[in-house]
Amino acid sequence: MPLSGKPGFVGQEKDAKGIPILLGGTKEINAINGVNLVTGIDKRIQLLIEKKLVEGVEKYGAKGGSITVINPFTGVVMAMASTPKYDPAKYWQFNNELFRNPVISNSFEPGSIIKPIVMAAALDG
Repeated sequence: MPLSGKPGFVGQEKDAKGIPILLGGTKEINAINGVNLVTGIDKRIQLLIEKKLVEGVEKYGAKGGSITVINPFTGVVMAMASTPKYDPAKYWQFNNELFRNPVISNSFEPGSIIKPIVMAAALDG
């Protein structure tokens, strides 16, 4: 999916007849090229985790939750979901806090969940 760039601009002072004034000021803004964006999002996985996340939050009465699925061999994010979320078609009806992605914007202290990871790494090594 291409992300469009921005056009450039060259402006120059002109007299009443529209003729450029040689000693007048000029303003130049360079154009910015667009870029191609490549993602690893898998639509099937994305839809599945969104459904399972809502089910889990409802089942356990949680205030919210997040799921991220990453390919362990490439590090590509295959799916990411958080709830509660807002409806982009009706964004003005929602609190500003819902506009942030908690997976990448909130800090998280791993605490005791890091212990099994360290143990698994030790057993694997």
